Amino acid sequence: MTWWDKIKRITKREAEAVREELGKAADALDEALAKKERELNATPAERVDMLLDEIEDEDARFGDLETRLRTEGTERAEAAGIEPPIPTPQAEPQTTGIRETMEVDELDPAGSPERFSHAVQLDGHVLASLGEAGLDATVADLEVEVMVLDIARRKHQILLRTPTLSGDQVTDLVARNVARHLLTPPNQASPDLGDHEQ
Repeated sequence: MTWWDKIKRITKREAEAVREELGKAADALDEALAKKERELNATPAERVDMLLDEIEDEDARFGDLETRLRTEGTERAEAAGIEPPIPTPQAEPQTTGIRETMEVDELDPAGSPERFSHAVQLDGHVLASLGEAGLDATVADLEVEVMVLDIARRKHQILLRTPTLSGDQVTDLVARNVARHLLTPPNQASPDLGDHEQ
């Protein structure tokens, strides 16, 4: 084999590698354009589903990263002869009892000027345990939930605009936030973020 044949063979291999990389880049670009087109043509409900899928993917990525960092940190601590601290388990809010005491009414959003889709009435015992500050803090937390488009408080009733959630999902969402504030000791209660009553 002459040196010219060797050069041609090397050039051919390089051209095939470049062609393969360009094909991968074109496929990735096609996929990104198709995804963008799906997003543009999606209904609001489909967009919310897409957003939730993206959030799940991000959560999974961060979960993997957290696991890797914890593993590396433990390995480094062991290599240095340091005993890693034992994490204290966080109390998981128990929402079963709260769910049973809540009344969630599904409203007709078209029938009210505020477009609320759900009205949540808490039990008197839960309200007494929460107090005004706890109820205000619960409403403030619900206000920043991604699925809650609008929220208001009328005395001891919480009104929400969450068109993509069912009544059971709204019950879970509110119960989780109420349970979190019932677990918070009074001296660590969330600051009063203003009056949410209408």
